[in-house]
Amino acid sequence: MKKDMEFHYKIGEHLRAERKRSGYTQFELAEDAGISINALGHYERGEKSMTINNLNLILNVLGLPLSEFFENCGY
Repeated sequence: MKKDMEFHYKIGEHLRAERKRSGYTQFELAEDAGISINALGHYERGEKSMTINNLNLILNVLGLPLSEFFENCGY
């Protein structure tokens, strides 16, 4: 269980960094990706796991391929 939490935290931390690097606020990114701002906040804090579909929606807005996101995240 602890490994899952560490994984979610690391993914969330990287997602937050990519969002900020791209100049999006949480509100803007959530709106453009079609997800709730609450969900995005939970993902960025590593509090909840996200579906691959939601991750793809977010990464499409950021213009990042899934493989590049994970390579830069250390996975």
